[in-house]
Amino acid sequence: MEGHKTHMGWGQEAYDAECAAIARALHVAAARNHTLGTVTIFTDAQAAIWRMSFDDPRPGQKYALEARKHIAALRAKEPNVRIEIRCCPSHQGIEGNEVADAWAKLAADGGSRP
Repeated sequence: MEGHKTHMGWGQEAYDAECAAIARALHVAAARNHTLGTVTIFTDAQAAIWRMSFDDPRPGQKYALEARKHIAALRAKEPNVRIEIRCCPSHQGIEGNEVADAWAKLAADGGSRP
């Protein structure tokens, strides 16, 4: 597994990090040079998934706008790309989810990547 560590600024909460992670995943997908067909992003943050569906001024707006920009870039390169943001259960032994949770806890404690 590979990760990306960044400072999000002061006053950010876990919700902001979840929204930022979705926007970042879409950015990575849009930057690929090959045909994708389908982009599927899994998260255990239902509120962040819901937030990506509108861009009005509320918490997470910055990341929703960023996500929409990356979706537009994906569709410009590949008009028929299928983009899915899906919820997966947290703490249920799902490898990627467990690794992401461990990184988030480590980052919250001020550590570095495991």
